[in-house]
Amino acid sequence: MNNKTYFLPIKSENLAFYFAKGCICPTKYLQNRNTDIQNRFDNQILLSNSMFTNETDCSLEIILNEETEKAVQISNSFFTLEMPLPISRIKKITFKNEEQKINTVYNIESGAAFLPLNLIEVVPNSIEINTEEFTSINNQNSLKDWSKELEQFDRLMGGFAVMSIAGNDPQNYPTNYFNTLSVINDLVRDEIINQEVEVKNNQEWAIIRTEKFNRLYDAIYNKINNSTVENFAKVDKVQLLTNNGKYLIDKISQEKLTYFVAILASYGEGTRQSIDTFISDIISNKFPIERKEGIALIFGINKGYDVFRNNYKTNNFNVDVKFKLDSQLDYYTIESIYQFTFNNKRDNSDFEYLSWVSEYENEINDTDFETYQVLDKTIIIKKKEKIGFKEIFQSISRNKIYQKIISEINKCIPKYLIDKDDIEGTKYFTNLLKEDFEEYEIEIYKNAKEVIEKELNNKFDKKHIDNCLEIDKLNNIIFEQNKKIKDLEEIIEKSKSNKNDNIKDFQEPNEPLGTTINSSSENSVEVNKLYTEKAPNENLVNEADNIEILVVQNDNSNRKQELKKLNITNLRKEAEKFKVDNFKAFKNNPDDMDKLIEAILYVESQKGIF
Repeated sequence: MNNKTYFLPIKSENLAFYFAKGCICPTKYLQNRNTDIQNRFDNQILLSNSMFTNETDCSLEIILNEETEKAVQISNSFFTLEMPLPISRIKKITFKNEEQKINTVYNIESGAAFLPLNLIEVVPNSIEINTEEFTSINNQNSLKDWSKELEQFDRLMGGFAVMSIAGNDPQNYPTNYFNTLSVINDLVRDEIINQEVEVKNNQEWAIIRTEKFNRLYDAIYNKINNSTVENFAKVDKVQLLTNNGKYLIDKISQEKLTYFVAILASYGEGTRQSIDTFISDIISNKFPIERKEGIALIFGINKGYDVFRNNYKTNNFNVDVKFKLDSQLDYYTIESIYQFTFNNKRDNSDFEYLSWVSEYENEINDTDFETYQVLDKTIIIKKKEKIGFKEIFQSISRNKIYQKIISEINKCIPKYLIDKDDIEGTKYFTNLLKEDFEEYEIEIYKNAKEVIEKELNNKFDKKHIDNCLEIDKLNNIIFEQNKKIKDLEEIIEKSKSNKNDNIKDFQEPNEPLGTTINSSSENSVEVNKLYTEKAPNENLVNEADNIEILVVQNDNSNRKQELKKLNITNLRKEAEKFKVDNFKAFKNNPDDMDKLIEAILYVESQKGIF
């Protein structure tokens, strides 16, 4: 596939417009934008082969798939592109100075959108291209008006963004989110099918117009007001009740389309309730559990991506709505929406031109949850059920015992029943079931023992590692203190030696008695130094041992620095390779990563790696 990168030069204060909309588009489709060189070609996108111009202080490196998106060269350094692009095509965001970067990032992330911080850099001394080279070029009208596609893109981006927060605790995505996304991406569809993920409703009707929901589809893709609700109520034969100007939604049957239209008309601009209130109602499960995924999807479609803030926070919750661009899943979702909207393509799969996107660092412990994988994201289905004594008791050998009782009763009516002899009856069933109950009790004990041991092992494995790490740290402290003591002893010896330097004449120990050396103070120092550096064999051995320890310590330090460069995924791989106990328990945070590094070093040292 032919892919090519260009630079989009802008003023930094205009960066927010692209990420807020999720789309890079010509300036004619953007309201209240600050004027910069992009306005000279208001129905096209101006691109360059260099980061900066003499009029701009920010640059976006973008990638084009030249099979469908072709830039036209208009001068030595500049190109134009008619077609809008999604923010998933941005490979790098570059600023001219650090202060400008900090201010811009802060302003955008304070509400408009999230920025992929790993793509941001500062290049203070880059070459600037003079924009005079295209001043004589006339702005030509675009052959196509993209308003319809841009509106649909904005609505679908809003739909998937809001739907993503409609899961139930502890889900990180709702049950049917990926089945809905699979309508416009075959790769996602194949992944959930191959993992046998249970889904109930893919909400396809909200993405693709269907005859059954044709009326509702038209409504959610347009502005809804009270007249719209009244028209639906008339067709559905529903009586609308209000209180202080608000529809009493819970009085409308959930089976009627009027129910959904009334919700859309009750929140947002020009209504009694804000979007913030809707987000709060979704999170707090004000809407029926089985309905809230679909409600979130159509609400996002109806309002559009641009109107939402990146984050909504109260005393009770903190939820991110807009795409963070921190995973392949985010990039593939945005790109799939773009391809469906602008190229009418539903069979999207692997996007080769997005191969540069970094994988998401999952922090989910799959020992606690039932999960599946979509691209680089681990998706939580629900918490794993812990098997307790009640479940063990009910599951083992129960059917076997019941069947034996039923079988015996069906054979005939024993004599003890005719005589109504309770003692004989008890004795009869005791003899009949004695062996089964003994087997039953043994199985209960064995299974309960396994469950308890597993829980205890999981609990104490991490504690054992922590203790070993603490011992290792203490040993290092002891080593350092011993080294300091040795250094102090050497200082004392040198101090004593310096006193001897003041003696002009002394007797060489290896010379015959009575022989003296008459020399300068400098020579005396050299001779004395030579003498004092001659150590007994025992000291030489100790020194060799210390050198060996220092070499080991140095190797250990180098290894530690290597491990610190790894992310949590690769650290876990290293830990698994050296069979570090319970390595999956360590999370993606600095404290746990340091502990995992120490655990790896500890295991390596025990195996003689250093």
